[in-house]
Amino acid sequence: MKKIYLPAYGIITAVLTLLLVLAAVTYRNIQAEKQRLEDTLQREGLALIRSFEAGTRTGMMGVNWQRSQVQRLIEEMAKESDVAYIIILGDKGEILAHNQPEKVGTFIQEPLKLGKEDAPITRVHELPDVGKIYEIIKRFNPLQFSDMTIHMSQMEKMMERMMGAGRVGRQEEEVQEGREIALERWVQWCGGISKHQNQLILLGLKMGTFEEVQSQNIRQALLMAGVLLLVGSAALYFIFVAQNYHLVNRTLSQMRTYTQNVVASMANGLISLDSQGKVVTINPQATRILGLEEKTVQGRDIREVLSVEGLNLDKLLSSGRAVLEKEVTYQTHQGIKVPLSLSLTPLRDEEDQPIGAVILLRDLREIKELQKQVERSERLAALGRLATGVAHEIRNPLSSIKGFIQYFQRKFHFQGEDQTYASVMIHEVDRLNRVISDLLDFARPKEPHLAPHSMIEILQHALKLVESDLKSRNIKTNFSSMTDLPRVQVDRDQMTQVFLNLFLNALEAMGPGGELTVAVGFDKDQGQVEVRVSDTGTGISAENLPRIFDPFFTTKKKGTGLGLALVYRILEAHRGEIRVESQEGQGTTFTVQIPINGFIHG
Repeated sequence: MKKIYLPAYGIITAVLTLLLVLAAVTYRNIQAEKQRLEDTLQREGLALIRSFEAGTRTGMMGVNWQRSQVQRLIEEMAKESDVAYIIILGDKGEILAHNQPEKVGTFIQEPLKLGKEDAPITRVHELPDVGKIYEIIKRFNPLQFSDMTIHMSQMEKMMERMMGAGRVGRQEEEVQEGREIALERWVQWCGGISKHQNQLILLGLKMGTFEEVQSQNIRQALLMAGVLLLVGSAALYFIFVAQNYHLVNRTLSQMRTYTQNVVASMANGLISLDSQGKVVTINPQATRILGLEEKTVQGRDIREVLSVEGLNLDKLLSSGRAVLEKEVTYQTHQGIKVPLSLSLTPLRDEEDQPIGAVILLRDLREIKELQKQVERSERLAALGRLATGVAHEIRNPLSSIKGFIQYFQRKFHFQGEDQTYASVMIHEVDRLNRVISDLLDFARPKEPHLAPHSMIEILQHALKLVESDLKSRNIKTNFSSMTDLPRVQVDRDQMTQVFLNLFLNALEAMGPGGELTVAVGFDKDQGQVEVRVSDTGTGISAENLPRIFDPFFTTKKKGTGLGLALVYRILEAHRGEIRVESQEGQGTTFTVQIPINGFIHG
């Protein structure tokens, strides 16, 4: 079952609510318009009734007014297009007057009663040939007492004029008799209508025009409601679309920002390509690895940007196959060869058509360095095991040789050349014994006894040990240190041996007038003390630089090749590191990094 998107529920709910509101408002407006039309019909009907009553009263004021005149007046008024009928009823439902004369004298079957205080009543009913009729029922009072009094006074004056001035003063009974005669003639003039005490008038108005107007109003109301519903729905839809657009735009912006931050923070280089192999995006790590700037790479062909040995990018891109963790060598514009691990993944759309590719680059320089360190450690461990056995086998005969030489010296009392040769033999035996001792120290390094020490004091003590050699060779010493340097957990004697070996190597590499620079600082981010030992000596060639920490490798005529190897083993035991930077003829810099291991300030 297909799910409806959440905003669709909101739109449907809003439209239904709007529809209900419009339906209620439209119904109320239709009812109000209907009531207004009914009020209009009632006013028109009452006006017609009052006009009929006024016409009747006016006619009664005349001398020759008869019942036929009332009937004729009704028939004339009924000729109005909106008038269906006009009926005057007597006390018992007798039709006294009707716009259809043949119905006069008949009776209506439905008894009619007025409301309180004889208020007129209205009702709607339907006639077969006419349709809906709006009927008004009202008390019919054409003859008011004041009108009768006025008419009687007029009759008296007329009688006085007829009887002459001489008869005005007759007796009261004659006057009363004259009034009764006048009243009887009034009744005759009214055609017998006034003798009914509770006369009703029924006025029926045709509702055809009313219904047509009402239908038109309903159509207009429905049309207006439809227009409002359409406009309101469109407005609501537009609001929801605008809101969703804003929400989607904001979400996409957040996702884009998040993705850009993730890509920019990647440890590996990332390059995205389009279907033509041109660079679309490249993260900062990739530009750092390639030694390029983003603005110079954007939009360029990857074949021009990434030229590697042993890999045909053009063939890989055209084949559409993925490449995972392939080791290649990239040469920067500065001529630096960088070992890389390259992964290439093609991108495809929903129809499985190629739309580009993604290239991941991983810098292998640190890994290669770690591999070298592991290889060096394994090699040193193997040499250490071999050296331990060899040293024990050599040390014992050396002791015997030295003992025999000393024995023969005392027994034969060597003189001259014999004494010289004997001294040289003893000296060489001692030198060989020292080499074996160094070899044993290298093969079986002592466990460091860690304690908090000041690196500044250790360096100053090591410099003190070579102070006489520095002065004799006229070598200038520069020592610098940052303030508030933390103490480090080290073996003082072993660390003194480390820096003493570095100083002696620097002295041997420099001629008279050289310069030795020692700088110590603290890297808070790495949590380690850093010591840099620089000299202005002959430097180390590029081909020898990777081998200087190997045992028995030396370029000195009388060197054993164990000094730097021993330095490396001591720093390894302290979980420290040593790096070397050197250019032949320009000097060498050794950088020693030692973790502080929960340092103590002081």
